Amino acid sequence: MTCRLPSLVLSSGVKRLIDELKTAKEILSSVNEDEPWPTVDESFATSLCSDELLKHSSPQVRILVACCLADLFRIDSAAYLLPEEKVKDLLLFCMDQLKMIAKPDLPGYFDAAYLLENLSTSKTFLRFLHLDDCSDLLFRLYKLLFSLCTDTLDERMWNFVAEIGVDLFREVGIIPVEVMQLVLGHLVQKEQGKGAKHRLSAEIIHRCEDTLQSSILSAFSTALFGAKSLTDWFAANTYPIFVEFYRVNSSLAIAILPFICQNMKSTNDDARLETIRFYSQLLIEPKLNVAADNPQLWHSFLGRFHDVSPPIRQCCIRVSSTLMLSRPELADDLRNALESRTSDTDETIRFEVLSALLRVIRKGSISLMTDRLLSAVKVRTLDKKFKVRREAVICLSNFYKRLASSSPDDEIDAKYGWIKNRLLYSFYNPQVEDRLLCHKVLNTSLVCHSSPTEERAKKLYNLYSSVDDRALKVLNTIFFGQAEARTLVLHIIDLHEAEQDATHQNDLLISLKKLSEVWSCSYKVTEEMQKLFCYVCCDKEAKSYLRRILSLELLKSEVDECVDSLLSKIGDSCSAAVRSTARELLEWVAPVLIDGQTIDFLVQMVEKGLMESASSPQAISRHYSSRSLTMLLVLSYSFTKAFCSSNTAQGVLTILQDPLEEPDAIAAVHLVSNVADMFNNFHDLKSSLKEELEQRLLAHVPKQTKFVIRTFHRICGDDEFSEKFNQLYAEAFEDEAVLPSSLRGIVEAVSLRPQFFREEFENTVECARALIDKNEVRLSRYCHCYSRIYFQLDADADNISFVTTVVACFDFFGRALIRLPKERSSTVDSCVQLLSSYLTLDKHWTSNLGASEKDQLRIAAATALLKLSFCEQTTHISSALYRKLAYLLIDKSKEVREAILSKLSKYFKTARLSVTFLAAFALAPLLSDVSAVEKTKFVEKVEETFLESVQHRRNLIRRNPAVQSNRRVFLGNLPEYCLCYAIYLLSYYPEFVNHNNDGMLRRLKNCLWFAIKPLTDKKDGSCINVTFIEQVLVALKHSTLVEEPKDSEQNKKVWALVDLTNLLLCTKMISSGNNVPISTGVPKRFFQPAFPVGANSKSYLPRSFDAEMKNARMKLQRSAAGNMSTISAMTTSKLASTIDGKPSSVSTADSKPIGEFGHAETTGASETSKDD
Repeated sequence: MTCRLPSLVLSSGVKRLIDELKTAKEILSSVNEDEPWPTVDESFATSLCSDELLKHSSPQVRILVACCLADLFRIDSAAYLLPEEKVKDLLLFCMDQLKMIAKPDLPGYFDAAYLLENLSTSKTFLRFLHLDDCSDLLFRLYKLLFSLCTDTLDERMWNFVAEIGVDLFREVGIIPVEVMQLVLGHLVQKEQGKGAKHRLSAEIIHRCEDTLQSSILSAFSTALFGAKSLTDWFAANTYPIFVEFYRVNSSLAIAILPFICQNMKSTNDDARLETIRFYSQLLIEPKLNVAADNPQLWHSFLGRFHDVSPPIRQCCIRVSSTLMLSRPELADDLRNALESRTSDTDETIRFEVLSALLRVIRKGSISLMTDRLLSAVKVRTLDKKFKVRREAVICLSNFYKRLASSSPDDEIDAKYGWIKNRLLYSFYNPQVEDRLLCHKVLNTSLVCHSSPTEERAKKLYNLYSSVDDRALKVLNTIFFGQAEARTLVLHIIDLHEAEQDATHQNDLLISLKKLSEVWSCSYKVTEEMQKLFCYVCCDKEAKSYLRRILSLELLKSEVDECVDSLLSKIGDSCSAAVRSTARELLEWVAPVLIDGQTIDFLVQMVEKGLMESASSPQAISRHYSSRSLTMLLVLSYSFTKAFCSSNTAQGVLTILQDPLEEPDAIAAVHLVSNVADMFNNFHDLKSSLKEELEQRLLAHVPKQTKFVIRTFHRICGDDEFSEKFNQLYAEAFEDEAVLPSSLRGIVEAVSLRPQFFREEFENTVECARALIDKNEVRLSRYCHCYSRIYFQLDADADNISFVTTVVACFDFFGRALIRLPKERSSTVDSCVQLLSSYLTLDKHWTSNLGASEKDQLRIAAATALLKLSFCEQTTHISSALYRKLAYLLIDKSKEVREAILSKLSKYFKTARLSVTFLAAFALAPLLSDVSAVEKTKFVEKVEETFLESVQHRRNLIRRNPAVQSNRRVFLGNLPEYCLCYAIYLLSYYPEFVNHNNDGMLRRLKNCLWFAIKPLTDKKDGSCINVTFIEQVLVALKHSTLVEEPKDSEQNKKVWALVDLTNLLLCTKMISSGNNVPISTGVPKRFFQPAFPVGANSKSYLPRSFDAEMKNARMKLQRSAAGNMSTISAMTTSKLASTIDGKPSSVSTADSKPIGEFGHAETTGASETSKDD
């Protein structure tokens, strides 16, 4: 080297000092780092390290000093000139001067750039690694490096900064936590203005994989699964750090995955949960593919769907919907996992699975739903938890709605037709919310109420035509329920407008309770509804809106406007609970699916369908057309006022005029009879209708004649209607071929206008009675000549004519006798005697009749007598006749048994028969002379009918407060009261001759339990009233039969059955003590009080029952320490006295005799008041 370093004279001024430093810089920059230093110039180094220069006020002086120091650090032979104790301070000084890089407009920028380049290439900062406080120094250095990385930094300068950072990371042994957090922190922060910092961090991680791997694994382990000894920041940002690792250096990130797989199988629930959450986030990340990078980890994740911890299963399920949408390649594995979890024991997990599938469907990805997955959802619609059932129904409804918007109806019905049925089946689930949900699904998914009118009509048409019978029943129930609710709402408004008195108030309360049951089957909303109607009826505008909504005269858009306006007014003036009740009530009663325009479209479609089916040989086409006609018939009941336009009237008339098969023709006439008032507004159509009805009347079809007469009644005046009646009356007995239709028309006319045709009606009854006698004589003639062959053909023809005539007359009797006045009771009695004789057909002339003909006659007679029993106060059905009717249920003829069971089921569903005939079901186990298989099927069918009848009757009591307030009606409908009639019927069983017959008593014990078992069913929310039954049994034990009060054996059979029933109650159930006491009594027609209470305490069961009675007594004594009712204690005493032979005195509630067929009779005003 030829140049010598200048002497630094601090007192010569700043300018000269700068020149000297620049000269020194030039000299030092020309020296290579491995060249020897020829001249010893310690004074220069000493001056350079002095505090005067290091703390000089001039930035340019300081940056030049830093450049010189950097060169001295670079040159190996000159490094010794720098004092060892000052190396740290000198390095920090050089580091501080680098800040000028961020200020390119200052004069010292180029010197700072030289300094940065020099420090980078010479790796000067590696000296930090040999200092004691290395960690702090490194943290300060990296903090400076990241501060230098701005978006305006020159690319060349950025490379030098990156080299410094990378070199240090490569050489450091253990990366300080603070430095790691600093680097990773800038890695995950990509906000505006920090792009260069993120780039620097990514560069460091990308180029320092070997150095970082152990530290990163340790850090992730601590943050995810350990005690989290790292800073809270790292633990909170684990996921974004890993994602950036995956983007910057995927091999480093992939190396972490096996560690995650290991921790996913940890025995610690919290550790597994944290791992699942972390891995779930990675799976969702669109730019990552961790499932393919580590298949073992993916399968381990799938295994967590079956984890023992519910929160872990829940976490897996929640992420599955997002994964199915974002990663279709994983859908198959996820579908299998979700399907397995639909039957999870935890209801929350089942709910989460359905929620995940619902999210997939709502995103429009219905292709991801396989048949197996839909079948699993289908099963969940029957789940025991309502929230799970609700989610399953919503899931299926959304799937069907999406499907219907993108696929033809034919394709949907072929593959997914079951969905409509299943959605409607939800109506049969036990809770009120299920029924409301089914109604909402109908309005929003199956037939979307917001669709255009024509599309809505088409959807309803297709729905009604394609569902199965069980689902069709739901649709009909919903439509009829809406109509009933609308009627009740209008009645409540009328009651509010009427003059208020005690009667109106009571009627109003009953109507409110009934509405709450019809609409929601719950009394909880009664109070809110009362507040709602009080407000609506006090606000004229709100009441006007409600009346317009219920008028069925508005279009769908007008209904929506009225509903919105009404809810707005209610919301401004009423509480949230009342507003919620109002909204739910309006959803039920507002005609959101049906208006006049919809009816027009439906009538057109039905008309077109009937025409196409007439020319189509396919049975499915005829089925659809018949279904659609039934739909119009149902709508004519529920939305009668919507049938109002001339187009609708013309369409209905066209349907009536079409050549239809018999069932469809009857439905068409029935439809016309329901909407006949519409034709009064269109005279031309009315004339055409009358002509068509005249033709139907001449056709003499009994079922059509009934509706023809009903239609004439609505469109004709009194004189014209009387003319039609006289026509029927004149034709009735002129030709036996027209007798059935004429009699049916006469009964219908009398029921519509009873004040006009009383004399003709009574004469018709007498003529029908005489006609049967006449036919019996004629048939008897053929019976005498039966052995002569040439009489055989005439006899067969007469048999058919006789049966047809008698069946028609019996049907007429069933409808007519109940309408005769009391002064004609002798006529009724003679007809009842005639009907009774046909129950057995033991007359000599019946030998000429075939078995099927006899069955027809017996069924017709029994049906007529059952109809006569509809009248609560009838006295024409004797006790013997009642027994004869009941025992037809176990008749030898299968046709008779099936017909009687069908009639009883029908009449119980319509609540026309009291519980008197409910006791007939108890005879089913006594059926004999049939195969075991046939008996089993019949008994099961009877049991099912029995249970349905009990539930329906309890529902009737619950939904009708008026029934509860009348003791006579209440007992006539209380299912528990049928036990006393069952005991009466069983006591007259022909094979039950002796009350001590052990074998027969055990057979009858099965019958008694068969009668009790349906009463114990709690499906409808009710439970058996054991207290009431025990009171009835006590009353029966102290009564005798009215027919045979002195027949000791017959009465003993009754008392033995009472003891047997009591034994069943004691052994199989115990009174809960929560039953409401009811004033009981015994049926007056069958029983009469004979002993004071406690006098007849003797047991009438044989000694073979002693062991069972002792067990029952011990059971009651053990439970006596608990909450035992008075009656239960009484039963315990009675059983004790039965076994010990000592009478016991028992007291019971006041009992009153019950009138004909379970209807209580009172003797005075005071007693009536007490009962009520």
